Amino acid sequence: MTSMWNETASEVEPFHFLLESGNIEYTEKYTAERASLVLLLNTTFITVKAAAIDAIVQATKWDSLRIFTDATITAEYKTGIEAGRNDFVKVGKNIEVMYSYLSTTNTVSPGSTCILYENLFPEYELLEFEFLKKKMSKISRDWTAAELDGEKKLLLDTYIMQYNSIGEKWHVITEKATHILEKVVQKEFPAEFLSSLEELACIQDSTTEKLKIFEVKRSTDKIILELEVVTPTERSEVIELLHVPYKGYILKPHTSTGKYVRKIGGTNALWNLECTDDNILHANSPLCTLTAVDTLCTQALTRNDLESALWQCKFTADVNPVHIQRINDDGILISTTDFGIADGAKIVYATPPIVIYSNQIVTLTKDAEEIKFPPRVTFPTQKVVQSLLSTVQQTLVGTRGMISDFWSNIDYEAYANYFAWALQLITFPLPFIGLILTCRHRKLINKARKKLAKQDARKGRTTQNEMLLQRLDM
Repeated sequence: MTSMWNETASEVEPFHFLLESGNIEYTEKYTAERASLVLLLNTTFITVKAAAIDAIVQATKWDSLRIFTDATITAEYKTGIEAGRNDFVKVGKNIEVMYSYLSTTNTVSPGSTCILYENLFPEYELLEFEFLKKKMSKISRDWTAAELDGEKKLLLDTYIMQYNSIGEKWHVITEKATHILEKVVQKEFPAEFLSSLEELACIQDSTTEKLKIFEVKRSTDKIILELEVVTPTERSEVIELLHVPYKGYILKPHTSTGKYVRKIGGTNALWNLECTDDNILHANSPLCTLTAVDTLCTQALTRNDLESALWQCKFTADVNPVHIQRINDDGILISTTDFGIADGAKIVYATPPIVIYSNQIVTLTKDAEEIKFPPRVTFPTQKVVQSLLSTVQQTLVGTRGMISDFWSNIDYEAYANYFAWALQLITFPLPFIGLILTCRHRKLINKARKKLAKQDARKGRTTQNEMLLQRLDM
């Protein structure tokens, strides 16, 4: 149902829980190859820095030429090399910055046999500077203004042009090299070298998808970037499915990290696309696995048995709702009742969720807010397509989703901990109560024993008195 600008759109069908949302590409297999980028800061840069210093010396010699005692010649020639002089000063500073990225002691080697060597300063540039020095040697310090003929003036003009040209060029080269080194020491692969990397014989013949940087090594004359080149070897496309919300709830995906898709040119069977690690490959073609989903829910959805699907499927809250959007076939999906809807000059009274296919401007209004969707294609049939779910079924989706989320969000372990704490609070006083009762019991026993002892004592005295009376009677 894909359509392009100014094309005629295809016929549309009623929808339920899922809508086709366009094709997505994913990677099934890939290769990962280790490689090393070696940036050489060898003796060339020492020579370049020496040449930059020599250029400043030439500028000093230029300033001291006798011809500049003449005002006319001075005005015409003396400041001619000023731009080049400034550039050569910047060249020297750039090289100092570049060497600050190096190590003063370490000697390192590439960790891979797949190596890309890059010289940050072309050696042939030094040859041009040698020609400049020769030109300077032909300019005599003792020339007078009167001696300047056409040939000598041509020599001065040529020297000025070449001096400024080399200075500007070297400034650009060293500035670029400095920026490259700044990227490399921050573990970033310079885009300037990507095509050269892909052309290496040791790299698989394919477009590099992603580079993973492992390590930056620094030595006295080079910086090495150790990396992994990730290249997709098998890619596929599937039809992504958009979840239609009802009362704020949508069909629950098969897995928490997966998404429902359909195969291109296949049946209505649902598949689960699980993208495992977006960091391996580029986001527009992530590494994913595609697995068939055969459950009572997907079986019901495949045969459009909505009544069975309502009870066999699970639903969950739409945590990232997009209530108004243009979908893959250029229809406009509206799943909120917060907006007034107009199809051209005609008011749309159908209750969302709906999909509008119109050759007029679709306007949505809410207070002072207004959203317009101009037509991008020509629809042979203009219509407002409503969901296959009845109002009762839509309400049931929300109810079942709310109940499902309630039970799935219960932290049973936490509740078990709360119960254990409550039980401890209940049982904690029992030992103390037992101890108190035991002490009280012992106290009562001791008191009873003392009372009995007194009674026994009295009884004993009575017996003794009776015995004495019996003796007196005798």
